[in-house]
Amino acid sequence: MTTPPKAILSEGQIATLAAVGEERTAAVGDVLFRVGDLRYPFIAIVEGEAAILDGPGNEIIRHGPSGFLGEINLLSGQTVYLTAIVTKPMRYIAVDRDDLRPLLFDDAPLAELLLSTFTARREALQRWEGIGIDVIGPALLGGDAADRRVRPAQPSSVHLARPGALRRLLGGRAARVTRSGRAAACGSARRHGVARPLDR
Repeated sequence: MTTPPKAILSEGQIATLAAVGEERTAAVGDVLFRVGDLRYPFIAIVEGEAAILDGPGNEIIRHGPSGFLGEINLLSGQTVYLTAIVTKPMRYIAVDRDDLRPLLFDDAPLAELLLSTFTARREALQRWEGIGIDVIGPALLGGDAADRRVRPAQPSSVHLARPGALRRLLGGRAARVTRSGRAAACGSARRHGVARPLDR
């Protein structure tokens, strides 16, 4: 199995995120997001550590100071299929998805780092056993009430090399994509100064 890549934010990038996000703390054992959540904020770790777990609870990777949590579903709106749990007391910046998107147009280096890392993580997770969605419901055949568990195909990757796909991912706004498939910002967007609370 391929381990999803880590990436490091610069001090300047953390300051940029802090300007539109909210600083929070979390204790060991706190769950930052879990499988089945409809959404979660972008999380930039200032201090501490968090582990990423698959559905059955197997640890995939840990992220520490200057690292960040998230992959393509943070922007696409897909239901969360991983869990993040605090393993060392954390201080972090939480940025709501709607407040993160303008930054991807205003700050090209940040956009390149986040989108390339999100894409690489999705591609690595597609090869991780046990990542996916369990659909549970009454059997349609056989005349009994037994539940049937179905594991659909792995989540599909988003090909950022296609400008149309990137526009859909970021809400239909214009973007320029380099030959390497990484997004570069163009145009301007109003930054929002208020972060929404963490959904649980």
